[in-house]
Amino acid sequence: FVNTSIPNSFDENRKVGLEDKIKQAKEIAISTPVRGVTAAVKGMMERPDRTPVLEKFGKKILIIAGEKDNAVSTEDLLKTIPKGEKIKIHVLNCGHNGHWEKPKECAEIITKEL
Repeated sequence: FVNTSIPNSFDENRKVGLEDKIKQAKEIAISTPVRGVTAAVKGMMERPDRTPVLEKFGKKILIIAGEKDNAVSTEDLLKTIPKGEKIKIHVLNCGHNGHWEKPKECAEIITKEL
């Protein structure tokens, strides 16, 4: 599971330059108890639509998405996000792990937006 899912969560075109980060992510995943991983995966599969929470939430909401995300379709995500000035969306040229692939850009966005 780790050897497949972790590398697939990074941009396919940038894996060559991200070997150390992929290795580190694998080490973290391997050290995670199987019971915890199973619960997390099950929770993601069974979670209900939380769009109403986004619509009613009274504070700023920041979404950072990867345009080359293999885990979540960014295109589909953008279609379902409610429109409004309190929701800021940034799409980066990366996979699912923007915080690993584009840490500087993510930090700048978070600092600016929140």
